[in-house]
Amino acid sequence: MRNYRHIYVLLAIALWWQLPQAAGQGWRQTYGIGSLSETWQAVAALPAGGFALAGHSDGDLYFAIVDNEGEPISTSVNQIGDYNVYVAGLTVLPSGEILAGGTFTAQDGAFRIWLGRFNTAGELINTSILTGDSHTGVSMACLDNNIGIAGGQVNPDNMYHDAFLLVTDSVGNILWEYDSDNPNYDTFTDIAFGSDSSLWALGYRSSDTSETNNLLLMQFSISGELLLEKEIDLGGEELTYKLALTQDGNLAVVLINWNGGLVQVAKINPEGQLLWLQNLTASVGSLPTDIAIDENDNILSLVNYIDNTQPDYSIKLFVTHPSGQLSSAINYGLLGVDISEGLYVLPDSYLLFGSAYHNGERDAMLIRTDSLARLYTASVSGQVYRDQNADCMADPGEPMLSAGIIVKAEPQQGGPVAYTVTDIDGHYNLFLDTGLYLISVLPPNNLWQTCTNDIAIYLPEHDDSLTVDFGLQALVDCPAWEVEAATPFLRRCFDNNYAIRYCNTGTVASDGTVQVVLDPYFSYAGSSLPLTAQSGDTLLFAFDSLDVFECRQMTLQIHLDCDSTMLGQTHCLETRILPDTVCTPPPAAWDGADLQMAGVCLGDSVMVAISNTGAGDMSVASQYLVIEDQIMLRTGEIQLLSGQDTTLVFYPEGATLIVLVDQTPNHPDDEPAIVVIEGCGAPPFSTGFALQFPYGDSAPNFDIECRQNIGSYDPNAKSALPQGYGEDRRIATGTTIDYLIQFQNVGTDTAFRVVIRDTLSPWLDPETLRMGVASHDYTWKIVNDNTLKIVFDPIALPDSSVNEAGSNGFVKFSVKLKDNTPIGASINNRAGIYFDFNAPVITNTVSHTVGIEWLVNTTDEPAHTAGRPGLHIYPNPMGKKAQIDWSDGAVTSGELRLFDLNGRCRWHSQNANLPFTLYNPGLPPGYYIVVLYQNQQLVSGAKLIVR
Repeated sequence: MRNYRHIYVLLAIALWWQLPQAAGQGWRQTYGIGSLSETWQAVAALPAGGFALAGHSDGDLYFAIVDNEGEPISTSVNQIGDYNVYVAGLTVLPSGEILAGGTFTAQDGAFRIWLGRFNTAGELINTSILTGDSHTGVSMACLDNNIGIAGGQVNPDNMYHDAFLLVTDSVGNILWEYDSDNPNYDTFTDIAFGSDSSLWALGYRSSDTSETNNLLLMQFSISGELLLEKEIDLGGEELTYKLALTQDGNLAVVLINWNGGLVQVAKINPEGQLLWLQNLTASVGSLPTDIAIDENDNILSLVNYIDNTQPDYSIKLFVTHPSGQLSSAINYGLLGVDISEGLYVLPDSYLLFGSAYHNGERDAMLIRTDSLARLYTASVSGQVYRDQNADCMADPGEPMLSAGIIVKAEPQQGGPVAYTVTDIDGHYNLFLDTGLYLISVLPPNNLWQTCTNDIAIYLPEHDDSLTVDFGLQALVDCPAWEVEAATPFLRRCFDNNYAIRYCNTGTVASDGTVQVVLDPYFSYAGSSLPLTAQSGDTLLFAFDSLDVFECRQMTLQIHLDCDSTMLGQTHCLETRILPDTVCTPPPAAWDGADLQMAGVCLGDSVMVAISNTGAGDMSVASQYLVIEDQIMLRTGEIQLLSGQDTTLVFYPEGATLIVLVDQTPNHPDDEPAIVVIEGCGAPPFSTGFALQFPYGDSAPNFDIECRQNIGSYDPNAKSALPQGYGEDRRIATGTTIDYLIQFQNVGTDTAFRVVIRDTLSPWLDPETLRMGVASHDYTWKIVNDNTLKIVFDPIALPDSSVNEAGSNGFVKFSVKLKDNTPIGASINNRAGIYFDFNAPVITNTVSHTVGIEWLVNTTDEPAHTAGRPGLHIYPNPMGKKAQIDWSDGAVTSGELRLFDLNGRCRWHSQNANLPFTLYNPGLPPGYYIVVLYQNQQLVSGAKLIVR
């Protein structure tokens, strides 16, 4: 393994033309306990995700449960018998328990068979010693609760081995046994259950007619009846190793033929007839360790391979076509370091397990490939530090910068960009394919710059290891505040808990104040940070000096009023960090205009004021949009001088009114100003429309957290803001989406670890990922290029029957659409929530569609405005029928469509003459939209209330 501190960029660029395409994904993990020697000998995939691993640690049973990235969840060392534990197999029982089996060496030197059962937490709960005689070369196979164990049993009469087989239940009760009792040496080396529940046993037997070994193939029924016994002579000295059943009903065998040191793979039919024999390697000393079948019925043979020119082992996977043609040979592991014990095939990847020579000791090793059997073993790692003296060197005393800084590796030969984040000590690590990359670190804001970025590195070999450190330098001495609030749900008549996270991502430490503005229906009930001052709905919480890259969190309890609110109403909490210091100049091309809006309900009308509070006049006019629920009723333009304002008046009649106005070009905030008024005018009031658009809180030091109050709720769910417009939840290009994942322990015991896995849509940009406020402390990373993994460990989340309020948790994060996201693209996301070792709880899917298409698009006044021509409905509210007409009679016919508030067409008339009598088509009471079209073009729309 080579380590580099520097890389020669010209050499890397010169070699770029000969590089392979970067592709694939995978990882390699090692596991060790101090100075002990460990190896994995068996693996099983767990239903809840992750894997169980079993092997030995200096002669004792070494057991672990790891997650999908191979990171340990639990590990244990258990004494089985006396010493020298060997693990032959591992399986997950129908009960969910994990069963391991193998042999150990007793004090009398005999090899005895054992079974051990583990619970889902990885604790050994039971062991059984099955035999008193000596057995060697044990293999194990499982079918439901039937456990087959086979190998060689020492015959005390002649000290030869007899092939033996026994089948037990899951607790070790022997159901039946077989002993070959053959006068010559024979043994079983592997067994497998067939699709018909029969049990196949593979081994070798000394021939009666020659001095060579032949293959031995036997088949038994599930009850122990011998169905087939066949010796197969391949013309050499065969020592068989592993057996796999192919999809076409045959058997595949990997073996050693000592004549020439051949490793061979053979295909045999169920009658024991050889179909074909393929040489894999003739290198003396190579040892096959496993065989498996992939989804295309290819035969995978795993070999500890010795090249004739190199005395050390490497790991090689040979892929043989079902017809017998050798397709490929893939190298894994590090030469002279890694040794394989077996292969496990998953639907989307392969697992190779064994041991690795690491830091002077042999540690257990696990490799996971991608679906094409590719693996990254080359790596780049380093640290991100604060370069205080601007020399671009990590000097003694210069601090490492804390967790959450994104580092990316962009392959220059094509392929996906790889991402990782720094840990709490400022370190990062990326496993990569061979090739040329540009490595970059993403500064958290414009107060920082990197010494050097886009550093070219070249990884020509899989065992290469490069070290690249990044220094961040302060451009300005200034704090930079970030604040965010969240709550998993809002319930009327109850105290609700908000978590407020505030951070300093600036370059100097500073104290400050958290300012909270309550919704009109909120009342302050308590907080973890002492209340400094209160003026009406505005609360102030002063905090002591916050260091560079330090975050803190406070809790806020508010009471949501019962009497003056209705179910489904939206409530907003505003948070800001003061002082609101601006440390960098605004964009030079910005005209200085800053549009702010305020709206107020005046009984039956809404007055919206739009003001230019910036220092500059608007250089160009900005467009504003007026939306009622999901109907876009008006567009217009405004152009204001500095300090100037204008007023708009609307009559929403219970609809949710939304007014959006674009900021002028190059404004520091990339979202329009917005005002939302819900529940103004005569009832019934519409709800569920207030969260369709971003709330104009893109400035890091300012946050608006809006939620609908709810009655019942899903305890494990995912939600997004903005929710999006219309039935298919449309959002504008460039939108930043805030995701909130809430979870609750509804089990029967405390959950000590919660993991959330969220595979981001390919249209979301990982470089814009910002982790936010959460109910509990967590760590996070990006795995497999675009999967967000969030870990709460420890968490000690009580179950809901013991502490309903304390059983809940949540986490919030934001991510922006990629710039090249096409109009019409679907953004779909859901998450898996893992409580301890249980199967994941899958949340609902949150969906958006990119590109706004208005349900109604007209520059006219709202149809109900007095004195304006347009569609008119009376009586409204309607009972059994209503009359639809054009107010001045100018329009006499067209197509009528009636929509509910979810955008679904509930009724239509293709050719309607006005006036038209609408008879209630069975609509439930509520609020609807009637739209008139002519020549497939929208003419007008009007609201309809059904009693």
